[in-house]
Amino acid sequence: MSRLLFAKSHNLRSVLSLATFSHSKRGDFFQNEPKISNQFEEDPFLREQLQLDIPKEYLKEIEPDLLQFGHKVATDIYDLSIECERNVPKLENFDAWGNRIDKLIVCDAWKQMKNISAREGLIAIPYENKFSIYSRLYQIAKLYLFAPSSGLYSCPLAMTDGAARTIQGIGVQSFTKEAYERLTSRDPQKFWTSGQWMTERKGGSDVSFGTETEAYLQSEGKYKLYGFKWFSSATDSDMTITLARIIDENNQPSKDLTMFFARIRADNGKLNGIEIQRLKNKLGTRQLPTAELLLDGMDAFRMSEIGKGVSRMSSMLNITRIHNSLNAISFMRRFKFI
Repeated sequence: MSRLLFAKSHNLRSVLSLATFSHSKRGDFFQNEPKISNQFEEDPFLREQLQLDIPKEYLKEIEPDLLQFGHKVATDIYDLSIECERNVPKLENFDAWGNRIDKLIVCDAWKQMKNISAREGLIAIPYENKFSIYSRLYQIAKLYLFAPSSGLYSCPLAMTDGAARTIQGIGVQSFTKEAYERLTSRDPQKFWTSGQWMTERKGGSDVSFGTETEAYLQSEGKYKLYGFKWFSSATDSDMTITLARIIDENNQPSKDLTMFFARIRADNGKLNGIEIQRLKNKLGTRQLPTAELLLDGMDAFRMSEIGKGVSRMSSMLNITRIHNSLNAISFMRRFKFI
């Protein structure tokens, strides 16, 4: 019997060695794909911390939402994040006839992330204030679950939250009323995201020194901005908060910066005095559309007192820094789980 098996094996090897085509030998061991389950159920630390920090009567309402959201970020939302990774943004500067169009193309999954963010109240929760001061902690818990499955949509959400808090802190003005309502909406048809345009070519932490963008007064509170924003994340946002140096009646720039509000697109749907020069060819976070922008007469409204832009912008930065820290922790937690 053993001789017969040996002969068959020997004949098979002989045939394989003579065959024109054959499969490669790659061994028998293959790593199994990691699977994630309900991210709220699988995180006892998060659950215990919420029990310590949030009153029981509030947590009773909050936990069911976190439970269902923990399932979504492990299934449908996670699948969308993979699509965002595979289908990175593209930019078409000109149409077939040579007209400048600066069309930014993002995948359907990225657009769905925006709709999900609205429906889940990822920005709205703390502004609805249903659970008093614990509303912000409720929001943070959802963002903590969302970030690793967001396909980097957590970035525009950070700036959107910062913009809403800045508008709220300064006080809603006539030109920011609609924006504030949209930034904090749960309706996907109304929801807006915001940019935060600060970095220019000189870069560095000294924002005041590095900012060359100029603002020219047109009428009371309304300006036209001219400059170059070198690193503008979430270029597909609906509005932005930015810094510029006001040029006075003697054509002299102000020493300190002022904060401005602007919509990305005019009422006709075209970009508001903006040219998208190029998308950044980044090492990572490629699913996030980050661009170099030329501001050529962008219509904007002055939000802060003249020369108080940096101090007013700090409230926005405080929120985005919380988001950044939260994202880092949530990614580390996801890696540990896997």
